[in-house]
Amino acid sequence: MDDPCRPRSLFRRRRGDVVRSRRGFGPRLERVEERLLLSGNTYYVSSLADTGSGVGPFGDLRHAITQADLNPGSTIDFQVTGTIRLSNALPDLSADVTINGPGAAALTVNGGSSNFGVFKVDDHVTASISGLTVTGGGGDAGGGFYDSGTLNLTNCTISGNSVGRVGGGIVIYNRQHSTSLTLTGCTVSGNSASGNPGNSGGGGIDAVGSLLSAPSS
Repeated sequence: MDDPCRPRSLFRRRRGDVVRSRRGFGPRLERVEERLLLSGNTYYVSSLADTGSGVGPFGDLRHAITQADLNPGSTIDFQVTGTIRLSNALPDLSADVTINGPGAAALTVNGGSSNFGVFKVDDHVTASISGLTVTGGGGDAGGGFYDSGTLNLTNCTISGNSVGRVGGGIVIYNRQHSTSLTLTGCTVSGNSASGNPGNSGGGGIDAVGSLLSAPSS
C-alpha cells in the first residue's frame, strides 16, 4: 500500500520508457567559433601620416584602404582634416568601398607630383568617394584617379595632377570590361597630360569606351 505522505513524481515511468539525463535540461555551454566579419566594416582615418600604421579600425589612409580591401563593402570615414602627403602609391581599391571625406576644402590627398597616381579602382570594383581634394598625382595616366571599374565621385575637387600620357585628372579605361564614372558636384580643373605623338589627350578626363555621367559637375 502506498504511503500517502511519500512525495510522488508528477510523471510515472513505465517499463520501456527512455529516460534522459537531467543534465540535458540545464543550461549548456558550447564553444563558439570566433569569426571575423567579412563585410560592412567601418574604418577611420585618424592620422594624416602615410606609413600604413594603424590598430584595428583606426589608422592612416593607407591602413584603412588595406583593411577595406580585405572586407568588401566597407566604409572609410575621416576623423582628421588637413593634407595627407603620400610617400608612394596607395593600395588599389580592390573591393567595393565607400570613402566619406570631410569636404574638399577640409581634406586633401596629395601625391606630391610624383610618378604615381593617387587612387586606382580595380576591375569589377565599385568605389564611391566624396568630400576630398585630390592633387599632385602623376605617372603615365590617371594622375588623380585611374578607373577600371565603377567610380562615383561626389563633391570632390580634382586639380593639379599631371601625367605623361592621358587623363591628367581622371582616366577611365578597361580593355576587357565596361567602366563608368559619375561626377556629382565635382570640380575638375588645372590638370594636364603631356602625351606623345598619336596617343595623348584628356588633360582633365580621358575616357576610352566608357560611360561618363556628370549630372551636376
